[in-house]
Amino acid sequence: MRYKCTCEYDGRCFYGWQRQPKHRTVQKEIEESLSKLYGSEITIHGASRTDRGVHAKGQVFHFDTQKEIPLDKIIKVMNRHFPDDVRVRSAETADEEFHSRYHTVSKTYEYKFSTTQEYSVMDAHYIYQYGKPVNLDVMRETARCFLGTHDFKAFMASGSSVENTVRTIYDITFDIHEEIVTMKVTGSGFLYNMVRIMMGVYFDVSEGIKNVTDVAIELSGGNRSYFRRTAPACGLYLVETVYE
Repeated sequence: MRYKCTCEYDGRCFYGWQRQPKHRTVQKEIEESLSKLYGSEITIHGASRTDRGVHAKGQVFHFDTQKEIPLDKIIKVMNRHFPDDVRVRSAETADEEFHSRYHTVSKTYEYKFSTTQEYSVMDAHYIYQYGKPVNLDVMRETARCFLGTHDFKAFMASGSSVENTVRTIYDITFDIHEEIVTMKVTGSGFLYNMVRIMMGVYFDVSEGIKNVTDVAIELSGGNRSYFRRTAPACGLYLVETVYE
């Protein structure tokens, strides 16, 4: 039987999603917890391989098991076995052909940052403390450069083995509330560090280091050296994964 689950996690104490032998990762914690629960080795497959320090509200994973637990009980049972910084929010059975990573239609990320130097220490690991005003108009103008289908190879950090770097961005919005800005982006998929590099561009344009015209030109040219700035991971959230 195949289960499809949506979970959330506090990325602060994880070395990302993907299993690593010597580090605490989300995949490793979930697999070990499920293996103890079911009494056999369980392997999970996640929709997104979030980086170290990145949070999630809408990560999806699937796994197979021969042991059936009623759906009305499975969430409580899982959460009882999971660590405090990981929680399953929904669970359902899925077709055997379903794959949490390869069958996605779109993913949505949010990036939160503060525009004031006066902030609560409770937010330090969940909101990037940028600490100065920004020009939201020019940020929104820059965002229009990214809308549509482009080769985003210049927005991929080194170390990725992805061959196809073409992605489609459907929507980007900026909202501000009590000096905290939330950038939301929805796309067909995202490359390694892509959203954080996009945020670096927004900060550079707001600060006058770059201009919108050059961003559009360098995006088309795939110039990775032009897009060097990468925003910190603490402000980034995977908020939704959509399927057909």
